[in-house]
Amino acid sequence: MPIKNYTTKIDPHKTIWEIQSILSKHGAQEISISYDERSNPVAIKFMIVISWHPTPYKLPANYQWVKGALRKHHNLPASLRTDEHALRVSWRIIKDWIDSQLALIESEQAELSQIFLPYVLNKNWKTLYEVFKEQPTLLLWTK
Repeated sequence: MPIKNYTTKIDPHKTIWEIQSILSKHGAQEISISYDERSNPVAIKFMIVISWHPTPYKLPANYQWVKGALRKHHNLPASLRTDEHALRVSWRIIKDWIDSQLALIESEQAELSQIFLPYVLNKNWKTLYEVFKEQPTLLLWTK
């Protein structure tokens, strides 16, 4: 079965606007978009204030990975296995994921900063996940 949203026709910029709206309604500030060398939107960055401390986050849209996943489905038409289409799909999946995570926040099971913890940026502009991937034992308790 193909991946979620594989047939979307929604422009990534419309989806990004929807994401910005969702994030801002839930307390995110200073929202910006990062672009690659081909002017494709590849990440959304935003700030959440935690205990009076502005904390930056970066949520990537790995559209090349999505394109790879789409290409594994050989029965899909070529038009659904392009960079442009993978960009649409990747952003739509991110929006759906954020919507799902916000249900946890709205039901008071989690906080916005907790949901986005893997995407918090350190002083070297690396996400917590990137740091963990490079040095898994750095963040884990070991004997």
